[in-house]
Amino acid sequence: MNFQCPYSVSDKDFHGYLRAKSKIHETARFVRILQRQLKQHGNSPEIQAQLAHEQGKLNNLRSTVDSSPCQKCQLLKKHQSIEDRIRREQKKLKGINRLLAEEQDTYWRRFMNIYNLLKDIGYLDEADRPTARGELASEIRTENEVALTELILSEEKVLEGLNPAQLAALLSCLVNDSTRENLYVRLSLSGQVGQALRRVDSLFRRFDRLQHKHNVQVPIILNPIAAGLVEAWAQGYTWDRLFAVTNIGEGDVVRQLRRTADILRQLGRIPEVPENLRHTAKEALRLIYREPIKEVELPEEADILEQTVEALNEELAVEQEANLSIQAAEEVT
Repeated sequence: MNFQCPYSVSDKDFHGYLRAKSKIHETARFVRILQRQLKQHGNSPEIQAQLAHEQGKLNNLRSTVDSSPCQKCQLLKKHQSIEDRIRREQKKLKGINRLLAEEQDTYWRRFMNIYNLLKDIGYLDEADRPTARGELASEIRTENEVALTELILSEEKVLEGLNPAQLAALLSCLVNDSTRENLYVRLSLSGQVGQALRRVDSLFRRFDRLQHKHNVQVPIILNPIAAGLVEAWAQGYTWDRLFAVTNIGEGDVVRQLRRTADILRQLGRIPEVPENLRHTAKEALRLIYREPIKEVELPEEADILEQTVEALNEELAVEQEANLSIQAAEEVT
């Protein structure tokens, strides 16, 4: 949007011309007001002094405008239109930069809040390197990785006292983000899961207070509505029997079981998870990961399949090599 001025007027002088031209109308209006006041109130020295000042100012503005080459330029309207457009775009750009700065500041504050929380609870050392707890949290993928890490490594060892079905039921509460009302499950949780839920609730409340202390707003989920279904499924309930005791939709239950399976799979693979808990998680995964939940092989099954394919390939290679040797021998004879 560059404009080539035929009179080589600089941007500074052109803006000065536009300001002077704009002020002429404002000053002329003020002069007319003072003139009316002078007629109404007679020869007031104060009004006369003010009128003389404004008239002098108006004359100077007119002189500035009349002496400018822009006043007689035929391209004035085009030049002014371009300047107006530039001014509008600059205003937009300024607004965008302000919003960007605010957004960057928001993300930076959020980052620092989480950093201070991790520092406070021992997930980062003095050199800001992850501690053992921090390493474990970095391996987990869920709604609130730190909350789950606190549960896994809790002094109460809440998870380590549960059998596979009970562990699956409890972990399902951590991934159930449903807010639907009027749902029911006519199955009672085992006493061990109910007791563990109360301990988890107490632990999460303490951790939530720490989050609030550092202004960290990461949700902590603990929704047990479908836990009875998960425990029953892990205990061997059939699919039809499961839905005879609930009004939760099949799609929602499938989603719940698959999300639970994902957490169990993670716990079974992460080396930093206590060994006995890893073993229980693997067993729980096997119990719940069956049709119609199961879509692909379990990791161990995939490994077996891969090993089988490799063995078959090796046998095929040996057989091909043997055939080539036989052919070579026959050609020699």
